[in-house]
Amino acid sequence: MWGEHAFERVPAGLKRLETWPDLTLLCAPTIPWEADPLRSMPRLEDRLALHAAYAQAVAVLPAHAIIDATAHEKRLDQAVRAFQNFVVNRG
Repeated sequence: MWGEHAFERVPAGLKRLETWPDLTLLCAPTIPWEADPLRSMPRLEDRLALHAAYAQAVAVLPAHAIIDATAHEKRLDQAVRAFQNFVVNRG
């Protein structure tokens, strides 16, 4: 999805991927914006709109978690707990 957003097309090779990862973690845009050379969406509204599209896409995946904490440490904790739950419930 990022390739389509950033480049207005799917990057070469991505369509050949046949499976999604076993677990997808999606971080919400809840940490304050800090400009750097790799970031391209300073407006919160833009980041929220893109996040909504990502959330809709991952909602149909068998194993996903949305990380929505506003502090780095809490995000890490949410991600670790999501991974642990995935491993326990994977069977």
